[in-house]
Amino acid sequence: MQHNIYTTSCKNFCARPIHRDSMETITQTTPYVIQFEEFFNSRYRSVLERLAAFYPDDKSIEVDYKKLEEFDTDLADELIQNPYIVIKAAQEAVSQLGLMNPQGEKVKLNMRFVNLPADSKVLLRNITSEHIDQFMSIDGLVTTVSESRPKIVNAVFECRHCGRVYNIEQTDQSGKLAEPASCACERKNFNLVLEQCTFIDSQRAEAQEPLELLRGGEQAKRLSLWIESDLTNQLIPGDTVEITGVLRLQNPKARGSVYDKYLDVNSIKQMRREFEEMMLTKSFNYFRV
Repeated sequence: MQHNIYTTSCKNFCARPIHRDSMETITQTTPYVIQFEEFFNSRYRSVLERLAAFYPDDKSIEVDYKKLEEFDTDLADELIQNPYIVIKAAQEAVSQLGLMNPQGEKVKLNMRFVNLPADSKVLLRNITSEHIDQFMSIDGLVTTVSESRPKIVNAVFECRHCGRVYNIEQTDQSGKLAEPASCACERKNFNLVLEQCTFIDSQRAEAQEPLELLRGGEQAKRLSLWIESDLTNQLIPGDTVEITGVLRLQNPKARGSVYDKYLDVNSIKQMRREFEEMMLTKSFNYFRV
């Protein structure tokens, strides 16, 4: 994923990961935002209006990559190469459409992209450093799933000396809390005001190559999955899934040059459950006859 960044002039006080910096430069005049406004108005307007009726219980929209490619090939290609920038623009476009739920709340949706092109589907064994920061999809067998835990996405700090308040967007996936470097009063002591922070659910999982791809005594390749927001609690061990996301690197705990990979998950498609539902439907139809 994308929240309000600052309410005071602390823009220069917080160091951020490089891959997210460019997201913060997006404004209402960004061409991607304008393109997505046209795209959603022409392809997804009725879907958005239905989602607005149930927001915030439903807070994500599933976007078919093939429809985006038909609308604008360059924009679809840009999604693969620079996913965070393009996804942020899509979210901003929906926000600018001015949709409201029945309670009068402005609708802000997560973008869940599905049906990526075949050349963006990568076998776990074929993932290399060339795929870092790219949008991709994998097929995998879920092996482990952690419990869901709250994660701060917007932290509120109060200076212990003068009481100034700073809102700091948290973009570091490793869980390290970003704080103001210093206050306008030139002090560096802050209290984290938990009751004013914004939280989302987060979860970790792991997937391995589907068993049918293994030969002989070959060991299955594995990949960590980082899951957030309404995608949490959708997986159980044993699920066969198609997962779309951005390949990222996890900072090593000790200083070093070797990094672990993980997939920052954008969408999940249940393959095993689809098969089970198909079999149940067939059984139902059989008994109806």
